[in-house]
Amino acid sequence: MRAFIGIPVTNRSKLLAGITTGRFKDEYYQTNNFISTDISDITNFMFYSPYVFYEYNTLNRKLYPTEGMRFKASFRHIWGEEEYLPGINKNIPTVVGDYSKKHAYYQVNGVFESYITYFHGWRVGIYGEIYLSNRPFYSNYTSSILAAHQFQPTLESSLMFLPNYRANNYAAFGLSSITNIYKSIDLRLEAYVFQSQNLIRQNAETQLAHYTEPYSNRAYIASASLILNSPIGPVSVTANYYSDYKESFTFMFNAGFYIFGKWALD
Repeated sequence: MRAFIGIPVTNRSKLLAGITTGRFKDEYYQTNNFISTDISDITNFMFYSPYVFYEYNTLNRKLYPTEGMRFKASFRHIWGEEEYLPGINKNIPTVVGDYSKKHAYYQVNGVFESYITYFHGWRVGIYGEIYLSNRPFYSNYTSSILAAHQFQPTLESSLMFLPNYRANNYAAFGLSSITNIYKSIDLRLEAYVFQSQNLIRQNAETQLAHYTEPYSNRAYIASASLILNSPIGPVSVTANYYSDYKESFTFMFNAGFYIFGKWALD
């Protein structure tokens, strides 16, 4: 449940303040080696969270913008209780039994995106993001990595689970080049660097989460998209690269818009 009040700051910006309450339920296995008779682990997180949110947006499109600027910033404080119910997996022992713990933490998120037009329709985009939080680990690695914030600047990355692009504290920067090839057809090249303060890793024996050495890893995302901006929405073919994912190169065809429900703690 979400309740908020808001005011327009300008005709292109808004300021919101409110509170969110709810429950997350994650069902998962702590290994990829499981069979149909195994029972998944469950983590419930019941929470309430006051927040402040500001956004300024002059982008010309919801997807694949080429003009304008967007800036958004938010602050949240989260109070909640984690409840862990272990399942049954014959390949790993149950290390932690039923578990319940209260958590309190904050998160700060800021995103900046801007596009500049140069000559002959060539545009350059700049992207920056920072995420800060003192979120504690949950009872095991999998529940901790599911709760961590994911860097997802491209359409495909917003549809994927990318453990090595999830962190409790990170900064990211990106550049894009957009060239108008013919009328409503654009070629869009994007490259991003993701720097986490610490990666979240799993102890194979205890299934607990732990941090790596600070700033010990840097990851990259790149994509090349051919986009047709049709009257009913964008149609695109995209080649993607992930430096820190099991499948470094992927390909995606998209027609129209994906409609995402707003995550309760965004």
